[in-house]
Amino acid sequence: MRVAWLVVLAACGGSGQGDPDASPGDGPPPSELSVQLIAPNGGEQLEAAVATTIHWAGVDGDVSVALDLIDGAGNASPIARELASPAGQDGTFAWSPSGVPAPTQFKVRITITDQSGGVASDDSDAELTISPPATGVSLAADLGPIFTAKCNNGFCHNTQNQASALNLELGKAYASLVGVKSKHTACASFDRVAPGSPTTSFLIFKLQGNGSCFAGVRMPKGSSALPAAEIQLVRDWISEGAKDN
Repeated sequence: MRVAWLVVLAACGGSGQGDPDASPGDGPPPSELSVQLIAPNGGEQLEAAVATTIHWAGVDGDVSVALDLIDGAGNASPIARELASPAGQDGTFAWSPSGVPAPTQFKVRITITDQSGGVASDDSDAELTISPPATGVSLAADLGPIFTAKCNNGFCHNTQNQASALNLELGKAYASLVGVKSKHTACASFDRVAPGSPTTSFLIFKLQGNGSCFAGVRMPKGSSALPAAEIQLVRDWISEGAKDN
């Protein structure tokens, strides 16, 4: 399905009568901005945390690309923002779907914006299915090393220095995260980890640096953001029920 935004430019004379010598075909031709999502286009069976490729048809001008995941109720979750798509070339983006508690159907949407503000979008023709990871994520074995290397050392989240009363040491992280409200007043209605719901877990907002509610600074503070694959592991652990495993 392709949706195009048509921008028509017309020239008018100062008198309001136009140029009497101009023919109907004179003036700049209309320009059309459009995009076509090639894949995933519906029917695919994808697994959370397993990489796939989003592919779209080339466009006529340089544009900015946004990709979203659309659920059955029409709600959009960002996949990527401000991707470049060079003129005349097909575009691709490597994507690892977020974890889900059970097989769930979605569509993918691509939206492009040109420098003049013209917009076009296209959705998958049919729904695709995302399933939970084939193997579970362990808090101790998979996330513990990440927290140890990036989060619970120095003056951050350990027994001696519990910034925001959060201890991410092995054996302590579960009690500090799961079902515990954010200590930031603006986001106090959000649990740090809401089992089965990475999209409402404050921990994910802090690791991403954005989300439904964001306060303070991105984690790890003062360091580079966690790699996408490591944030995906945290999402998958939450999606699987945030077990004390």
